[in-house]
Amino acid sequence: MLPKHLPARATITLALATLVVVLAGIVPQQLEAQSRRYRTRDGGTLPFATDAQILLALREGEIVKEETLGSGTTGVKRLEIRYEGIVMRAAFRHIDVYERNIRLRDGSNFAGFYDRFSAECAAYELGQMLGLDMIPPAVLRRVGSQLGSVQLWVEDTMTEGERTRRGLRPPDSRAWRGQQATMRAFDALIANSDRNTGNSLIDADWNLWLIDHTRTFQIPRGKRSFAQVNQISASFWEALRALDHDSVRSRLGDYLEPPQLRSLFDRHEELIAHIESLIEARGREAVVIE
Repeated sequence: MLPKHLPARATITLALATLVVVLAGIVPQQLEAQSRRYRTRDGGTLPFATDAQILLALREGEIVKEETLGSGTTGVKRLEIRYEGIVMRAAFRHIDVYERNIRLRDGSNFAGFYDRFSAECAAYELGQMLGLDMIPPAVLRRVGSQLGSVQLWVEDTMTEGERTRRGLRPPDSRAWRGQQATMRAFDALIANSDRNTGNSLIDADWNLWLIDHTRTFQIPRGKRSFAQVNQISASFWEALRALDHDSVRSRLGDYLEPPQLRSLFDRHEELIAHIESLIEARGREAVVIE
């Protein structure tokens, strides 16, 4: 039985996702090509041409090993999955917590605060809709008796905290600034209350990867602040303005409750207005990173 907060059609999503991709032959445009390489544990490259293939492997592959990780608060297990001879690792999260009218230690106040595995899939899907390749593929799946999210493990990375401690600098500062700006704008959009230097990862090609999104899609109380968003990449800005609410509702409705979607749509409109005000005040060249 699915948790109450997941709409009943999530059952259909889990059962028929493979048919949609394989039999119908219709793959969403954003899943047709990979712009980043997904690596194996030993440094090789996973032989998947599309994210759709990875999602299928995460959903259908045999779990050959489970390892409980000691760090973090979301009850993470690291899985080893074998699919048609391909071995990959993945993170399994099953935390499912909701609280009303909560204030965090930093003073932020929420009418509804979520810490749920389903948000991992919602963040990935929304990222795909916005043309982001920063969030590893994630699906809903049962592991044993527990329903949770299974997300591809990003191999051969360091955390942002490690990068800072080692004093490492990116080879392309403008590209790095664009990735950082996209991360901040996306976190503002999804009301991420838990971004830290341990859940932003950097691979050998200096690609930024964003993980651990169980504490997202919150319902903040009071006026929203977008003070941390002072620049945005040109591609993300165009995608943000083109985002269609009906399409989002259709694609994320399996993972989020209606109040979360309404709060997301409010933030979407407010974030656009915030960036437009920055452009008007400072000029496009100072705000939009081409």
